[in-house]
Amino acid sequence: MATVPTDPYELLHWNMKLANAAIPQEEAVFPKLNEKMDFTHEQEQHKDVHTFLDKFLTAIHAAQKNKAEFDAVKLKELMLSAKDALLTHFSEELTHLEPAKMKEAGFSEAECRDIVTKLVEHAKSNGDPFIVVPYMRSHTPPEYKDIWPPIPWVLRKVVVPLVLAKRHSGYWKYAPYSMA
Repeated sequence: MATVPTDPYELLHWNMKLANAAIPQEEAVFPKLNEKMDFTHEQEQHKDVHTFLDKFLTAIHAAQKNKAEFDAVKLKELMLSAKDALLTHFSEELTHLEPAKMKEAGFSEAECRDIVTKLVEHAKSNGDPFIVVPYMRSHTPPEYKDIWPPIPWVLRKVVVPLVLAKRHSGYWKYAPYSMA
């Protein structure tokens, strides 16, 4: 990013996504993975993620209430201080979840589908559709937009971009892909 955003809403979507990803993993995914694998290291790393998110979101929420509280330099420093821990965690977690390692641990295809189903159920019952759905659409590459996530055409082409994404339109300013 060439310039530091001056609007706290522009930074919020990324951090909300981290928060919305970490909690379902802890509640719906890690318990199942821990039946056959050791995910205690990732769970420990999540403590650092939550510490960062708590500090960051506290600063963002204060700035939402009073724009004079917005301190882009402080937020950038906070993000840079958490960068190594976050990137290490993301990298290690993805490596730990490689298909070969899941098979080696003894997870069947049905068990993997069950984990995904539980994660989707958790997201549907706990996620904010005005944040989660537009985030998914704006972070899905164009070649997959017609097949993932599996939602009806009218939702993909009309409801998400023209209704759901509008409520927090500033959040998607730096998203990698369009809603449509």
